[in-house]
Amino acid sequence: MPNRRHAQLQLSTVTAAVRWQDDRVSPEVALNTSPPLAPASVRRDIAEALSFCPRLLSGLPAPVTLVCGRDGSAWPTGAIVITTSAIAYAALTSMPMPWPTFTGTELAAMALAVEHDRGTPAALAEWCDSKLSIGSAWRLTAVHALGPVAGRFDPRGWSIGRVFRALGLELRDVVVGDEMPLVAAGEVARDVP
Repeated sequence: MPNRRHAQLQLSTVTAAVRWQDDRVSPEVALNTSPPLAPASVRRDIAEALSFCPRLLSGLPAPVTLVCGRDGSAWPTGAIVITTSAIAYAALTSMPMPWPTFTGTELAAMALAVEHDRGTPAALAEWCDSKLSIGSAWRLTAVHALGPVAGRFDPRGWSIGRVFRALGLELRDVVVGDEMPLVAAGEVARDVP
């Protein structure tokens, strides 16, 4: 596809050696950082994104946009976008009929809520309604996602895939860079007079 880059996280086995202060070197340890095997029908970029930690998405050197759909919904109906690109966020939230668009920080808040049994498909529907009715100025925070519950809530390290399954989401596209998802770009072009 021209003018389009997909996520290629290239996770693999790495070897690490730790050097102590007294110049001793620990034995090398092989760490398997490869994502779990996915069915052949799943694109590699989607499989890699699903195995990635949601809290690290905002720290990647290139912006990433994840286009999701609600389980069982027709494409693009029910589309939800999560992006770390300020350009894509501004474009997607300014469409005449915008999709609910969340930032990478908001994905981390969703993940924390899901990990502590506070994030459900119903909660996601409320967050999407807030995004659409209040607009892009409304941001989902960990405090809002968790609700009025006392206590300390530490991240449990769930993957994006596990968080999406709990929210009833299906990852349909991954775009790296400031480019618009192809379907969203088509929606913008159709609405321009």
